[in-house]
Amino acid sequence: MIRNYIGADFFYENDSRKLSKQIEDCFYSEKGPGELPGLRNSKIVRGLIVPHASYNYSGICSAWGYKEIGESKFPDVFVIIGSNHKGQGSDFSTCLSKDWATPFGKVSVARSFGRRLIEEFPKLKDDFTAFESDYSIEVQLPFLQYATRDRIGELKILPILINNFSYEDCLKLADSLSNYDNICVISAVDFVHYGPLYNYVPFIHSKKSNINELDTKCIEYILKMDSKGFYNHQSNLPICGTAPTLVCMEFSKYFGIKKSKLLNYYVSGDVSGDYNNSVSYATLLFR
Repeated sequence: MIRNYIGADFFYENDSRKLSKQIEDCFYSEKGPGELPGLRNSKIVRGLIVPHASYNYSGICSAWGYKEIGESKFPDVFVIIGSNHKGQGSDFSTCLSKDWATPFGKVSVARSFGRRLIEEFPKLKDDFTAFESDYSIEVQLPFLQYATRDRIGELKILPILINNFSYEDCLKLADSLSNYDNICVISAVDFVHYGPLYNYVPFIHSKKSNINELDTKCIEYILKMDSKGFYNHQSNLPICGTAPTLVCMEFSKYFGIKKSKLLNYYVSGDVSGDYNNSVSYATLLFR
């Protein structure tokens, strides 16, 4: 069974050739990495925080992270964690019943790994309901397929969507994931959402600089691997991806990672020129 893609034509191109060019343009962009992923090496990417917005806005930011994926050791499973935008299904949902489709083709789900993880973290449920109309996992797949095209036949994912959660829940999920050495956690995160569209207008002047300041404080906690500080700081901020961020940080700590690296950051207003309603994007590497 297949979970068909729903985000094409809005989040990314629907045609495989156009989609390839769209992704390549993100890599080659003046504000992007400037080149496509090169040869693989022995470096291990434990975690990655990337946006989950339209490629026209956040694709350049994502390209920085997926270049690292394309040049690192290939893991057994990419665990892709997103926020449950619709609030449907379980608080911690995975999807073992269906593989996923994109314009590039099928992406296989790591079912046996998923079943083991459910046993270790019982709050995680095999519940497709959460994934029916949510896009945060799907948006990662074409970039991931492109970055792993040299090993595309071996690509396996485990999608996880998180709705209601506690700080302790995220620590427990990270602990369960840490039992598996050869996995990579990709967390789909959009940072501060500013403007009337998001019911968040704490200031009306110097919008760009004020938005940047809010994001910078969040990112500083992530760079220092201070998950508790990040959790407390973001509590009053409209950020989409708090739980995925916490899991990524805590999972990476199990492998001796003491700090993350900021690869790229900007806000949608930097692309559109409109800061009246703006979403912030950042890519952070845990290696």
